[in-house]
Amino acid sequence: MGLALCRTATNRESYYVAGVVLAAVYVVGYFAWHVTGHGGFLPGREPLLHGVSPLENVIIHLTGDPCAMVAKGTELAMGAVLAALYLRD
Repeated sequence: MGLALCRTATNRESYYVAGVVLAAVYVVGYFAWHVTGHGGFLPGREPLLHGVSPLENVIIHLTGDPCAMVAKGTELAMGAVLAALYLRD
């Protein structure tokens, strides 16, 4: 939707910022979810770290799920491209 709106907008900076924030939320949320043991920070949830450290938990999930690795790489790339476009404009 942002791409469709941005195509005809005269001021695209707000769309770039929104995209960077969205990408950051996805990446930070993924790491927060896995570092805390699948949402162990939420009230009423017991952390599930699979018997490993929080960092190992994230690495295991990223390397064990190729889709997650591609998604996180794509989100980081999207954030970088949008940040570069914002700086260029």
